[in-house]
Amino acid sequence: MILLAADGETISSIAEKVGTSRARIHDWLGRLEESGVEGLFDEPRSGRPERITPLEQHQVVAVACRSPEEFGVNRTLWSHEALAQALVSSKLARSISRATVQRILDEAQIKPHRVKMWCHSTDPEYQKKLRAIVRLYVRPPKSEPVLCVDEKTGMQALSRSRTMQPTRPGRSARFEFEYKRNGTRRQCTARMRKKDAVLI
Repeated sequence: MILLAADGETISSIAEKVGTSRARIHDWLGRLEESGVEGLFDEPRSGRPERITPLEQHQVVAVACRSPEEFGVNRTLWSHEALAQALVSSKLARSISRATVQRILDEAQIKPHRVKMWCHSTDPEYQKKLRAIVRLYVRPPKSEPVLCVDEKTGMQALSRSRTMQPTRPGRSARFEFEYKRNGTRRQCTARMRKKDAVLI
């Protein structure tokens, strides 16, 4: 309204363009004339002051997209409670509740407690093996049995071969299906369910 008035627009023309009344335009022009640009800022309002600032809201999203270990939290995935505690202990928020963290993350479409598995193979024969396994599922031989066995239950998975990909707006965090075992890697042979990884 102020800029249009400075360009020489009439009160009626401004009211029509911005969809307001002539009286409101007169009020704002009067505030500008009386107090200058400072008069265009919001005046103090009654009621409880804002508890979570815009900066603190951005900090909630930023921390949720990073690993808990970066903030000294001994866990793999964030919970709303752990995230709230980390924000306060890191002095990124003065005080924040679990419910407020959940609301902010819901608005940003971020779910740090969810994770999906993904499979990445460097095996040059990957496509060939995958097609052979899928072919057995789609067209199993009529005269011979096809046996599918699970991975070894006594095998200890020491760690993932790649670090977890953090969550993003609209996307869950992701774990690599491949893991390290006794200094070596165990690779999945096809992008299938865990029980279908090894075929005899």
